[in-house]
Amino acid sequence: MEDLSGASDDQIGAVVRDVQAKAREALMRELALEPVIDGVEGTYTATEGLAKDGYRLVGNVPPSGKAPGGMLRHRGWKTKAGKIVAPAELEID
Repeated sequence: MEDLSGASDDQIGAVVRDVQAKAREALMRELALEPVIDGVEGTYTATEGLAKDGYRLVGNVPPSGKAPGGMLRHRGWKTKAGKIVAPAELEID
């Protein structure tokens, strides 16, 4: 709760490194995140068998809003319990 308005950017940066590390540790402990699609970004990924809320299509998406697959641009994040935090992204050319 300390007022940091008088601190220099270097001072704040040094503090943020420790805060970020502790926040990451707490998130990993409490949320146990894992990728929605456990694949290699930049490779073709089929949509068959994927939960509809687990991915979104980006790029040249057909008017139907559906595609058999696309280039994996972001693997997405979900909790181990299965709640989607950030959907995977599949790019359509």
